[in-house]
Amino acid sequence: KSRREERIDMAASAVLYDEVSLDGFGKVAVLTLKSPPVNALGFDVRQGLQAGAQRIAGNKLVKAVIIRGHGDVFCAGADISEFSGKLREPQLIDVIAQIDALEVPTIAAIHGAALGGGLELALGCNYRIALSTARVGLPEVQLGIIPGAGGTQRLPRLVGVQKALEIITTGKPVAAPKAKTLGILDHVETQGAADKQHSPSDFVLSAALKFITANPSLTVSRVRDRPVVNEMGDAIFQAAADQAKQQARGFLGPLHCIEAIKASATLPFDQGILREGEIISQIIRSPQAVAQQYLFFSERQAAKNGVPPGGKAQPIKSVGVIGAGTMGAGIAINFLNIGIPVVILETEKKFLDAGLQRVQAAYESYVKRGIMKKEQAERVVGLVKGTLNYEDLAQVDMVIEAVFESMEVKRQVFGRLDQVCKPSALLCSNTSTLDIDQIAASTNRPDKVIGTHFFSPAHIMKLLEIVKGKLTSADTIATTVAIGKKIKKTVVVVGNCDGFVGNRMLFPYGEQATFLIEEGATPAQVDRVLHEFGFAVGPFTMWDIAGNDVGWRIRQSKAATRDPNLRYSVIGDRVCEQGRFGQKTSKGWYKYEKGSRKGVEDPEVAAIIQQCAAEAKVIQRSISDDEIFWRCMLPLINEGFKILEEGIATCPSDIDVIWIYGYSWPVHRGGPMHFADATGLGRIVELMNYFQAQHPREPHFTPCALLQRLASQHLSLKDYWATKLFARL
Repeated sequence: KSRREERIDMAASAVLYDEVSLDGFGKVAVLTLKSPPVNALGFDVRQGLQAGAQRIAGNKLVKAVIIRGHGDVFCAGADISEFSGKLREPQLIDVIAQIDALEVPTIAAIHGAALGGGLELALGCNYRIALSTARVGLPEVQLGIIPGAGGTQRLPRLVGVQKALEIITTGKPVAAPKAKTLGILDHVETQGAADKQHSPSDFVLSAALKFITANPSLTVSRVRDRPVVNEMGDAIFQAAADQAKQQARGFLGPLHCIEAIKASATLPFDQGILREGEIISQIIRSPQAVAQQYLFFSERQAAKNGVPPGGKAQPIKSVGVIGAGTMGAGIAINFLNIGIPVVILETEKKFLDAGLQRVQAAYESYVKRGIMKKEQAERVVGLVKGTLNYEDLAQVDMVIEAVFESMEVKRQVFGRLDQVCKPSALLCSNTSTLDIDQIAASTNRPDKVIGTHFFSPAHIMKLLEIVKGKLTSADTIATTVAIGKKIKKTVVVVGNCDGFVGNRMLFPYGEQATFLIEEGATPAQVDRVLHEFGFAVGPFTMWDIAGNDVGWRIRQSKAATRDPNLRYSVIGDRVCEQGRFGQKTSKGWYKYEKGSRKGVEDPEVAAIIQQCAAEAKVIQRSISDDEIFWRCMLPLINEGFKILEEGIATCPSDIDVIWIYGYSWPVHRGGPMHFADATGLGRIVELMNYFQAQHPREPHFTPCALLQRLASQHLSLKDYWATKLFARL
């Protein structure tokens, strides 16, 4: 036959679906995933892969198969939107089994990422090659589930039980070079500068074709046929479970992963696959899985919410930061990390030097921990400049103020910035509670004033609460959202009110915690109850970490307008009057031994509480954990409903994202609004009415109109909001 006749005729066999194509390169069949943006393994892709496998199985000319992804990634996993209903056939595990059964060598050509089902697809191939910039992993545990298409059975056969436990129970991706060392990948290719004319997808395809040519004796080598190496025996599974309970407190997903991986070591492959399937079917709609999948979508939606139509992001090439304290230095590091020069302004040289040293120390830590090379850290630190003169901010594109939480001080700062900064510069405030419109009124550019509420430590905490004023322009909002995403923050746009969303809800939560200790609970008991629910720390530990003086100053600023008919506890004020500002003073609600951040109960605080209770004529009593939990939780939830009523938050999920990433709400519980729905709004109102009767001077137990209406109509917040959005359309 001629060479032309010997080539695989894929024109006849490429009758595939829109999201998968089948092509021939000599005697190599190439299946390409074409489902942007991440080649998710939805129904059409699964159908296309199945059809491709069937065509290839019936074509005797095919000598090898390559599976690759089009666009930016190989495949980022399953289509998570399908999890809420019954998955249509074919299932991914069955598609992978068909590919695994092919009688010719199969090669996964990976670029970008192979995550979740994407890696499981690659594990179903005989060989895996990847670009050096690629990442692979099984992050399903972050969605409250386990890898359900053979990942828990095949990965241990490549890397051993110990490494499989580490990779699957944490869900962390592995860089390609390390994946090669572990045995996940067979070959890693580097795309050099000279190869940049080719897309990563085309380049890795070329590398895969060369891999086949360089290895003419490639055989069908199935991962499923390899033995599982487990040098530690059954003890490793109990040790992994103990570790997961400590490191992922409250999460059930890691424990289910361990159970499935154990099946790989104790059962034949086919039985292990069945056990994996049993586990995934039991947990895919569990409360934790639903909550974690809800957060997955909520986080991505938050970045889209709140940006007005027509808003155009402007480039930010330089940033000024006012204040070189802990917050100011942390804010600066965010921008330095992405190569944006920063000018830090302070009022005195000693404060400026201390701030610059904080920045320097952060990068020295990065070098010591292996996050950065020394040369890179030095280059980044070289991007920061300190100054005592406002005029040095004249040409920056954005200024972020991080000074004392005082309206008078902030208005003075913004008035000065308005004078020296170029007309196009954005003026941002890191205020956590103050009125953005009042701050903006001190300038002649209120359209370019916006709140950028970072959370401490600012270079570590993921949340950025963006606060729009009445006159903030669409371009200003769009620009702030864009730069927030660029510095790798989870951004949420909110309206302007006292405390915005997060701190506004925090106030009644903290107020109840204080009332509870006045009535007989202890700070340690309150902290324990909320820690057991899943918070990283309870309110009293949180205040000791943040600094009790911060809340004290806010309370002092509101003292003149406080309603005397409402209950108020002076315990927090008395604690601060004794200089007990928290960890920074080695004493707050707890006392701290030198060098320790672990608080110890202090008799002095107990005495302050008892004295204040006596002055307020409050009779102390024993308080149950259940009462502590609901009295802290209900006012917080009710305030969230008020925020929705007033339009301060765009939607319930934005509130949940703020509380998870800013206030350590437990991820596996989905956020306060999701938790209210899961509890039942009727039950929430019932409990609020009970406590309102017990505490008539506490208005936060009065259910707001929206909450009452939904409860009376037996509507969930989720369904109500979906109906509301549909009505807008």
